[in-house]
Amino acid sequence: MSDDEGSDDRRARQRSATLGWVAGSVGLGVTLTILGYLGSQALTQRGPAAAIIVVDVERISDVGPAHVVEIVAHNRAPSAVAAVKVEGTLTSAEGTETSALTFDYIPGGSSVHGGLHFSSNPRGGSLELRSVGHVRP
Repeated sequence: MSDDEGSDDRRARQRSATLGWVAGSVGLGVTLTILGYLGSQALTQRGPAAAIIVVDVERISDVGPAHVVEIVAHNRAPSAVAAVKVEGTLTSAEGTETSALTFDYIPGGSSVHGGLHFSSNPRGGSLELRSVGHVRP
């Protein structure tokens, strides 16, 4: 074996060792960053925030003799909620009518869609929507 071949071998091993150290350093940096973030979240996170459910009307559709109020429920809190019961009360010339639905699960910071069914036309009355209960998953 000539000196040139030995020199090439040595350079290849040095390059391999250097690349190994660089990859290991990057991996260590990523791991420490993730652990630092999780640690700061654990230290600063308080108990789950109170649920903030906001219910809005998307549109009203006529389906045969019934009227469907399509709604969207927004969970403004960072934590998820389950079994969210939403109630709509329609007051019209025909009287007062109530419709309710339950959303199985609403992740924190997201929205879900549903529909409330009424026999009276909601366009001609006063419609009140509210969230009446939930559980923590």
